[in-house]
Amino acid sequence: MDAQQLDQLHGFFVALWCYYHKKTGQFDHKYWADRLDQLEISWSIQNAVAIAAENREINYIYFSTLIDRLNIIRE
Repeated sequence: MDAQQLDQLHGFFVALWCYYHKKTGQFDHKYWADRLDQLEISWSIQNAVAIAAENREINYIYFSTLIDRLNIIRE
C-alpha cells in the first residue's frame, strides 16, 4: 500500500470513527467507497478498517499500529 492509499484510508478511518462515536454529521458511504475503490484498496482492507473504527478504544493507538495489527503491508 502506497502513501496516497494510506492517507486516504486514514481519512476514511477518522471519518467513520467520528461518525460512530462523536455522532458528527453524516458519513458519505458512496464518496468513500468510490474513492477507495478508485485507489484500488481492496474491499477486505476497507472492511477491516471499518470494523476497527467501530471500536471506541482503537482511537488511542496510532493509525500505523492499527495498520500493522491488520497485517496491511506498506510500501
